[in-house]
Amino acid sequence: MKKNKIFIIMTTIASMGVFNVGNANTTAIESGTVNFQGVVTNSPCNIAHDSIDQTVKFGHIGKAYLDSGNEYAQEFKIKLEQCAFNQSKNFTIQFRGLSDTSRSELKMIGTAKNVAVKLTTDEGKAISIGTNIDSMELKKGTNILGFIAYAKKEEGATEVSEGDFQGKALFDITYN
Repeated sequence: MKKNKIFIIMTTIASMGVFNVGNANTTAIESGTVNFQGVVTNSPCNIAHDSIDQTVKFGHIGKAYLDSGNEYAQEFKIKLEQCAFNQSKNFTIQFRGLSDTSRSELKMIGTAKNVAVKLTTDEGKAISIGTNIDSMELKKGTNILGFIAYAKKEEGATEVSEGDFQGKALFDITYN
């Protein structure tokens, strides 16, 4: 009996040491992925990475506010960096997307109906969808282009309906 107790005690002590040694050396390993992507272009400027794919957030807008003909404005910018010239010193920009027949506003989709977005320059000049904005001169270094997006009731609509809306405008910059 005495030998049994000694054996049990010795086995218990030995196993505790093995388990403690195993736990002391355990390290958690986590993994992830880093993706790299880009485009090499033959242009005098680089479009800043935060300008390539951006979201203008309008948040919550009151139905009555839009039904009354009001427009809710949000500014956004397109930044051209590291502009260096060999030839091109002027450029035009064009916005494309799902638009109404007059091309004055972008149609929005979603559960909210009759909501559109109108674009202007930061100076208030209306932008026609699918049409080049007047030619602008580039500066060496960084050029920041300011625009304003206005959420509004679609032209000709009597009212908007509640719900979410979203849309997309693509932009093309042509150096000349």
